[in-house]
Amino acid sequence: MQMSKYSLYSDDRQRSGLDAISDIYSILRDEAARTSSMDVRYAHALNLISRKGYSEAQLKECLEEYASLNVWQIHPSTFDIHFIDA
Repeated sequence: MQMSKYSLYSDDRQRSGLDAISDIYSILRDEAARTSSMDVRYAHALNLISRKGYSEAQLKECLEEYASLNVWQIHPSTFDIHFIDA
């Protein structure tokens, strides 16, 4: 039953046009907005995205991609996320 639900959620994401990296970014951005903070701890981010069916490797790929775009900064040892105020 759980896998059936997962496949439904995956189909919804695909239909909405969001790839995994963009969806993870949206999850993290929404969490920062929800908490009125510019920071999201890595462990919390991993927990959030895992509940949506994403892997740690996908999270790390997202972190690298958006850091290269100067959307956020990643702490070098903890991997905590700090959104850059633009």
